[in-house]
Amino acid sequence: MKNLFFMILAIWTGILFAGVETIELPPLTQWEKTPSTRILQKEKVLIPLNGTLTTVREYPVKYGDCIEVVVLYSGKGRLRFQLNELDKNLACTASSGKTFALQQDERHSHSAFFNISKKETTCFNLEIQTAGNENMGIETISCRRFYGEENALYSPYLNRELWAKRTQGKNLALGRKAAFRPEPDYSLTRKGGTDASDLTDGKFSTRYENNIWFDPAAVGWKNKAKRRLVSIDLGSVQNVSKAVVRICGGRINAGNDTWFPGLLEVWVSRDGGKWYPASSLKKVKISEKQDADWKTLYFLPESNQPLSPTYVYPFELPVNAEARYVGFGFSDSCFLLLDEIAVMEGKRDQPGFNAAYTGKPDQDLFSDNATVEPFYPEMYVHRGSLHLPTMFKFNDRRTVKEGSLSYFIDLPEQISYTEGLGYPAFTRKLIRTETRNGRTIRYFQCSHQDDRIMLREVHSYHIGPFYFRAEKDIPASERYVRIGTTAGKKNVRTVVRDYKLNVIDIPQVRQPKHLMISFAWFWPRITAFWPEFGKSAQYLGINGTGWFAGHVPANKREAFQADLRKHQIKIIGVPRTNIGRLAGSSQEHLCVSAKRSAVNSVCPGYRGKYYEMFCSELYRSLKDEPLDMIYLDYELWFEPDAFRTCSRCDALRRSKKMSWAEYSEWAMADFYRGVIQAARKAKPKAVIGSYLYCLNYKNTIDGKAFPIFGTGLLYPSDLDELQPSYYGSNPAMISQRLRENYLKTRDPAKITLYLTAGIGAYGTDQMGDLVGWELFEAYMNGAHSIAYFLDSSFSSPVDFMYMAAALKVIEPYDEFLMKAELDPAFTGSDRNLVYTFRRLGKKALILTGNYGALKDARTVLPVKDAVSAKDCITGKAVAVGRNGIELTVPKGKAVLLEVNFR
Repeated sequence: MKNLFFMILAIWTGILFAGVETIELPPLTQWEKTPSTRILQKEKVLIPLNGTLTTVREYPVKYGDCIEVVVLYSGKGRLRFQLNELDKNLACTASSGKTFALQQDERHSHSAFFNISKKETTCFNLEIQTAGNENMGIETISCRRFYGEENALYSPYLNRELWAKRTQGKNLALGRKAAFRPEPDYSLTRKGGTDASDLTDGKFSTRYENNIWFDPAAVGWKNKAKRRLVSIDLGSVQNVSKAVVRICGGRINAGNDTWFPGLLEVWVSRDGGKWYPASSLKKVKISEKQDADWKTLYFLPESNQPLSPTYVYPFELPVNAEARYVGFGFSDSCFLLLDEIAVMEGKRDQPGFNAAYTGKPDQDLFSDNATVEPFYPEMYVHRGSLHLPTMFKFNDRRTVKEGSLSYFIDLPEQISYTEGLGYPAFTRKLIRTETRNGRTIRYFQCSHQDDRIMLREVHSYHIGPFYFRAEKDIPASERYVRIGTTAGKKNVRTVVRDYKLNVIDIPQVRQPKHLMISFAWFWPRITAFWPEFGKSAQYLGINGTGWFAGHVPANKREAFQADLRKHQIKIIGVPRTNIGRLAGSSQEHLCVSAKRSAVNSVCPGYRGKYYEMFCSELYRSLKDEPLDMIYLDYELWFEPDAFRTCSRCDALRRSKKMSWAEYSEWAMADFYRGVIQAARKAKPKAVIGSYLYCLNYKNTIDGKAFPIFGTGLLYPSDLDELQPSYYGSNPAMISQRLRENYLKTRDPAKITLYLTAGIGAYGTDQMGDLVGWELFEAYMNGAHSIAYFLDSSFSSPVDFMYMAAALKVIEPYDEFLMKAELDPAFTGSDRNLVYTFRRLGKKALILTGNYGALKDARTVLPVKDAVSAKDCITGKAVAVGRNGIELTVPKGKAVLLEVNFR
């Protein structure tokens, strides 16, 4: 299903479809020549000289389309490719050109993108201008037309129209000055010293084709920084609806990397001291692009081709609050380029106005401090004998990232601490402990000898896990945690912060007999060192965990396996064999002459020595492991349309007399079949599935859609399971991921859903009770198994509490959910809610969700023949009326009912 942004985009641009059309160009020898033009043949290379070549016909286009010309060329010289836009009378409306040049005898493949800029344009032709060419020739030339959804991004005309649409109304930032931290440092955009006013002057970059880094009217940062901050003073407290930011991105290759930020944030402040988060957008990988809801997660296409086009996109971030100061954070970007920022006027009567100010403020946002902090605004510790991990984040706002990091954690003396040696242990070396005035202060030091590695790990993997638990009641006056952070060598600074401490109780859950819930992507470098892991996992109802082949510590292997078997936890093998690592610097396994995507790491038509080594090593890595299940994880081909430019793929396709769509589906499946067979040979009795090999995620080539990676040809003949995923914070999306898979299999035992929890797979969420609602949606919509990704997303015991509480409700229906039929047509009177209906005989379960809502909802469930009903969570009876069940669903939550029929 199209994500929300593209649905809106399709409506306002008038484009109701999208796609890529391959334009068949004739051989160069058939192009029209000027009298002086000569073409020399040198083996497979055609060298145009002394004139102009023009296509013999015109090709239809529309305003806003993009034309891509891909050329494989070699030799020394220069060729200019020009696209001429023509109207219905074949009169030229516009022309644009790209020059390819080689200073020495080399071989290259590059793309040129041309935007159709005139609304009167109906067709185009191509020219190759050869003035000044020495002996540079063309091996292959291909052409594609992009239209619709993605293409609207690359068109500067259409994405400027999107900016205009998103900034209708009063721009409160217009003419205001911006402040920066750190200061912009890119030399070309700094010219003239106008950076402070460039983002709020209401003017776009004059570089119309989106390469705005040449323009002094843009603002750019080139030197590395974990986070760039921009703040705008509106002059007085104003009502703000949203912020819109134009950012340049789209290219992710080394040395020329202009990618979109990994995280965008907008903050609000009334006084410029206390800053509150209003909203954020986290970028997801192409493998999770279906998760992009444009509320918390986004995806935009980016290429790793050296000359691939960049584009400027107007990001929209909701604010809905009053503010004098509006701040912006841009993290995980290399070359950051901004063009314009708008802060739009809002209204106080909007639902949820000023909700941003209900959270804990950040007093250090624009400071130069570094702090160790809980991931939630408050810290949670559980009561009892369980050992559950707590993770902390290192919030480093320093301009100069020096090493040397130590910190203390001050807790009530009733809180015990058990040391776990799991990775990365060097971030939490306990130096000493002090107890005074009813408090215990533990002093930790990051002890790695290389400060650069230490800082990298605390940023990427966080600090932890710590195993705290409450052994006795804590006086109300002592329910806080104090964390002091000392960072730096030359510029040493200590910052102390207090956070509220909550003590929680986690219910014990019986392990399901049929349903499965696993820590599939919890690394053994954590779980093998987790104190009494098996006991804790069994208490929570967990009945499976990951066993990463080759990554289980040798000194823990035997004891860890025995612990898992003792507590009835299935062992899930996740092999880490990699064909790219085996091939090293060789490119034999890659597509030949292909325009490669960053994730197209192997040619699907390749069956050479590295393929054989890959399968053999996979077999050896699994053969002696104690596995019940194998979850393969090889995400190899997200852009199979790129196979067109591979000569190996083309030859194989022709030999099989297949279209490109037929070939792509077959080749991916046939390649992977050998991988699955190697795993099957190693463990004949293991259940085998593969991450993202599912039916709901589609590739489309030449209008034909088929399941990603060729899954439709691998299931059920080779794969035992389908494995979709969802890593967002909207439980309603889960039914969309699961239902196509369930309705195909009608057997939950064949479906595993990957979910995340806590701070999420991307480290930016605070999911809270959404963990439980997502668990309900997963089991109710046809998955028998939930695989959690990943260990660090469970940042606090409260995440385990929500998971366990939901599993305790659903576990009594273990056998029911394996047999009950799902009715995809079932709905209630309020169509804005999310409904799932499962029935077996005279019993049904009905899940009704009101996720993301700002108010409670009232609906009627049409179950007129029901005789009784109860709320599965509270256990209370629910009245059944003449018209069915009238139900109130609280905002942001769901209701799960058990209904009995005559």
